[in-house]
Amino acid sequence: MIAKLLVFDYESSRETNGLNRDIFYRVKKYLVKGDVTGLYVLLESDMASIIRQLQTVKTSLDAGTLPGLSLLWRLNQTYSESLLTGQYTAEVFKSL
Repeated sequence: MIAKLLVFDYESSRETNGLNRDIFYRVKKYLVKGDVTGLYVLLESDMASIIRQLQTVKTSLDAGTLPGLSLLWRLNQTYSESLLTGQYTAEVFKSL
C-alpha cells in the first residue's frame, strides 16, 4: 500500500474529484511520503483542538452566557477541515 501511495497521481485525483486544494494538500503532504501515521497524528491533533473549543463553549454555556460567534465559526472550521481531511484520505485509499 505504501508503494502505491508513493506513486499515486494526487493532482489528477484532486482535479477529477473537484476537491478543495488547501485541504487536499494536508492529505497529500503526508500520503505522498507514505506517512500514514503522520496523517493520523494530524487528525488526532484536530480532534484535540475540537475538544478544547467545545470545552470553551461548555464553560460559556455553564456560566449562562452564549459563546462568541467567532468561537463557533472557528469550531465549525476546525471540524470541517478535519472531516474533509478524513474524507479525502478515504478517497485516496479507495482509489488505490
